[in-house]
Amino acid sequence: NLQAGVSKVISLIQQAASNGAQLIGFPESFIPGFPMGIWAQGFDTTFLAEFQKNCLSVQSEEYKRIRVAIKNIGTIW
Repeated sequence: NLQAGVSKVISLIQQAASNGAQLIGFPESFIPGFPMGIWAQGFDTTFLAEFQKNCLSVQSEEYKRIRVAIKNIGTIW
C-alpha cells in the first residue's frame, strides 16, 4: 500500500529526528517492500501489476510528501 508506506516513512523520519538523528536512510525497496515471495512462487502477473502500482516514483505526490516532511524537520535523507 503506497499511501501507508509513505505515512510510515514520514512517521519514522519524524521519530528519528525527535531522537536527534541528523541522517536518515532507508533500504532499497522500502516502499513498497521487497517481494521475497516472487523468488519462491514464481512471477504472478497480477501481483506484479499491483506491486508496480505501489512503487514510489520520485516524480509523484507521495515523494513530495516525504520531501516536505524532511524539509520541515531539517534532516538529511
